Formats: sequence, C-alpha cells, structure tokens
Amino acid sequence: MNARKTILSSAMALAMGGVSLSANAALTTSAVLNFDPGVGACAVSGTYPYNCSYGAVAMTGGSYFSMNGGPDPIFQNSSDAGYPFPTAPSGGGIHIGVAMPGPVGNHTGLVDDSESPQVDAPWMFFNNTGMHFVETPITVVNNDVNNDGGFTKTLDFSGWRVGWGNVNSINMGGDTANFTEDTTIATITCNLASCSNSSTYVLDYAAHVPLLDASGFGGVPYALHLVGTVSSVPVPAAAWLFGSGLLGLVGVARRRKNS
Repeated sequence: MNARKTILSSAMALAMGGVSLSANAALTTSAVLNFDPGVGACAVSGTYPYNCSYGAVAMTGGSYFSMNGGPDPIFQNSSDAGYPFPTAPSGGGIHIGVAMPGPVGNHTGLVDDSESPQVDAPWMFFNNTGMHFVETPITVVNNDVNNDGGFTKTLDFSGWRVGWGNVNSINMGGDTANFTEDTTIATITCNLASCSNSSTYVLDYAAHVPLLDASGFGGVPYALHLVGTVSSVPVPAAAWLFGSGLLGLVGVARRRKNS
C-alpha cells in the first residue's frame, strides 16, 4: 500500500508540476507574442493605411512589416515606410513552438471576411489581401544572447510565411541560398528577464523574398518589426482533469487503507 501511495503521489506531483511549468515558463510552447497594431500615416497623400499615394506609408509606432527595394532591408525607425499589422484575430499572435499553418484564405481584391487568419488579421498590399502564418514552429535558438539573464533572445523564423493574393505560401524564412545576410534568425528583447509572462518586447527580423517567387517580388527585402506583450496560453482543461483524476486515485487509496 505504501508503495502504491508513493507511486500515485509521485505521478501527481509530476503531472501538476508539469502544468505549473507550462503555465508560467517563458518563451516555451505556453508563450504567445501578442503584438500592438501598427500606427502610421500616408507619407505623401491619400487615405491611411491602404490607399496612400504610391503605397507610401510612414509608420510612427506599433507593429508593421516592410517591403523595400532600397539598400537597407531593416526598418527600425519611426519614419520608415511600412505596412501596419492590424489587431490580431482571436487566438492569434505568434505561439512559440506551435505551427500555425496555412492556407489562410488570402485572395485577390479587398478584405471580404472570407479569410482564415492565423497570426494576424487580413491586410491589404497592392490591392490584394494577405496574412502571415507559421509553417513550422518558431522556437528559441539562443536563450540569453547577451548573458544578461535572458533579456535578449534569438528565434528561428525559418517557418515564417505569407499568403497574399493568389499565392498561398511565400517563404519569408529567407533565401539563404542566394542572400548571405538571410540567417532565418529574429531577435527579441524584453523588459523582464527571460521574457517572462507580461513582459513587453521588441522583435526585429529581416529576409528576402526568394528569387523567382511566384508573387513577383523575388529578391525584394522584407522586414518585420513587432512590439507587444508576452502571455501564456491557458492550461488545457485536459491537464487539469488529469491532475484531478490522480487526486481522486489518491483519495480512493486512502479510503481503502482506512476501511
């Protein structure tokens, strides 16, 4: 009987301990990068955000991505041109360690509520509707880049994709075969050590659209700038049920001993 109690108690401790770690660990499969929507204005004239003259949008804050034909692919200044990230859909954001695959319902023409967004809500680019998604999970590569307690980390963005217009998957994970500066790596810096729950963060990533891509933008530099907060996915109900089931088994064992 004592051996049985020991086994049950150990199993319960492992299960509930796993639940606790899953709920509180930073940048594991429980972590979600929620992003603030982009804020900007038309750089020349027109109606922000998708009807600006020449497609020229000047970002003043929040999260955005950029497509740039110029020499500098990284957009980190508030005056840089970009396209704003809209508010994430329910359950959206970037879920660390979890694939969020397409298709996402991208299409030609205007946003029409037929889309199936994963990471971000639908946006317009050159009069076509697009969204980002994650083909293979985004994971932590280096957990403490500056040896400062984990404020800055690097992430594997090789699975980062865009569905846009009639092209269901544009590889934004970088064209490593043709551009040496494409590393597939994003950098995230948080205001709390280990990027723990409720941290604010800044994430930057740059790549090129692969040469000869079906989108027609092959070789064009792409940049991503996200700001927001880190949160944890609620512990699945199944985990709590498993833990409560083990507690019930312990109770049964105790009653049998006392009877």
